[in-house]
Amino acid sequence: MKIEYKKLKNENEIEYQIVNFDYFDGDKYLFNIFSNLFGALILEENDFIWFKTLKIKCVEEIYILQWHEDIGNSIKFISKNIEQEKIAENRIIKVIEELNKIILSKDLRKD
Repeated sequence: MKIEYKKLKNENEIEYQIVNFDYFDGDKYLFNIFSNLFGALILEENDFIWFKTLKIKCVEEIYILQWHEDIGNSIKFISKNIEQEKIAENRIIKVIEELNKIILSKDLRKD
């Protein structure tokens, strides 16, 4: 099953809900891909009752990777301008493409 995203925009906050990827540790899995592709670093980690967040820095952008009991996994980004928003979205697309490659390779090994 292909992993995709649904983009939701509210003022300058953009949320990318990850579709078909509802894993409890999905935030850490997404961070590992951000880290491998772009050298991202964890700035803050929070573990609450109903959700978990990882605040990460990737080059100049700050992202919030979140797992929520009701929503699943999402990536939030606070946009300062259109150029930064495009860069962030391109990075998120690359992360999801890499995630699909990893999952596809694992699915192929099962057969």
